[in-house]
Amino acid sequence: MKRWVPVGMALVVAGLVGPASAATTYLAVEDLGVGVTALNVQCADPSQFTTFNYTSHAAGPETPPLGTGSLRIDTITGYYSGIQFGGADLSALTPGSFAVTAYPATAADEPVHAYVRVSTTANGVWVGLASTGDLARDDWNAEQDFTALQFDWDKVTTADVLADTTIADFVTAKGTGTFFAAVLASGCDTQEPYYIDRLRGVSLGEATTWDYEKVYATALTNSTSTASVRAGSEKTVLGQLTSTGLLVNGRTVHLLADTFPPGGGFTDVGTDGTSFEGFLSSKQKPLRATTYRWSFTGVTYYGPSTSSDVTVQVRTAVSAKLADAFLKRGERVVLTGATNPKKAGVQVQLWRKTATGAKLLKTGTTKSDGTYRLAKQLLRKGTYKVYVAIGATPGNLPGTSQLRTTKVT
Repeated sequence: MKRWVPVGMALVVAGLVGPASAATTYLAVEDLGVGVTALNVQCADPSQFTTFNYTSHAAGPETPPLGTGSLRIDTITGYYSGIQFGGADLSALTPGSFAVTAYPATAADEPVHAYVRVSTTANGVWVGLASTGDLARDDWNAEQDFTALQFDWDKVTTADVLADTTIADFVTAKGTGTFFAAVLASGCDTQEPYYIDRLRGVSLGEATTWDYEKVYATALTNSTSTASVRAGSEKTVLGQLTSTGLLVNGRTVHLLADTFPPGGGFTDVGTDGTSFEGFLSSKQKPLRATTYRWSFTGVTYYGPSTSSDVTVQVRTAVSAKLADAFLKRGERVVLTGATNPKKAGVQVQLWRKTATGAKLLKTGTTKSDGTYRLAKQLLRKGTYKVYVAIGATPGNLPGTSQLRTTKVT
């Protein structure tokens, strides 16, 4: 394994897998939307490796001749550094499925390495390393197909080797198995970067190409339930951001709301960051009928999008306080309370719940501040379960209070 000697320089690549997490100083990425898992492989023993994720973004120098959409990686001393890919089994690395377009940051031509670690059922764990050959400064658009490269394979924990063997030939000789592959920097002791504009990699058997000079379309879905909610109670607004079948994680999406009366315009009522699978959630407490939509303004690699609208109907909240839970026959049951939102000059009704339904006991009108007082003389002994109701009003569905119980003796 000592034949894998570092030759200087670093690499820039793109990645498929891994959620964003704690920021790192080792990997600087210009506003890349795909979750990236970086891989550090020891130069002295490539069977030893560590992984880390990124959240920080940095604007790199312009990548000629197309523009600024490039991905940058800096190596750390003693390690190859790169981006890893995952797959269900090694047969997923089919011809043309694992390729990279890059250019070195200096005038010198430098190679880039491909790295594969595979766990076979019958033949243990192997690691393979291959060089792409030199990538020329003035020929950065030349794509290297890693599945056509000759790998030097070493079996982990033993001295077994398999030299100058393609991935397909390795599968024939040792069998397939779960694997991950990576694009690695060519050197271990320099901080000179490479920049990559395009990468085609494999994930779970599906080849996908990322072009960092392209703006990918996004889509926002609004999966909020249309079930009504009591005014002032919590309503969870749900959504998901996707991009051409890819996950767009760690992106800030705005929640907009148009509150009754409709047509007044949408305002920003909150934000949420997408999960690893692009899901969104925001807890709201609407007071009147409200229409919600998600809005993504877009970033360097992903275009803007807006979800469909979902309108949530809101029931008027009615509070009810019982003056006395124990009454003598002929005394009045008195309930006081308020409406939310405040409803002035609106009829409220006092109802008694019975075994067969409900019986109206009293009607009244709310004051200018939305409060009310209802009183009804009770002439019969018994247990009375009562509540206060309000009908539909502009912006709100009918609402009822909680049941209150009084005993008449």
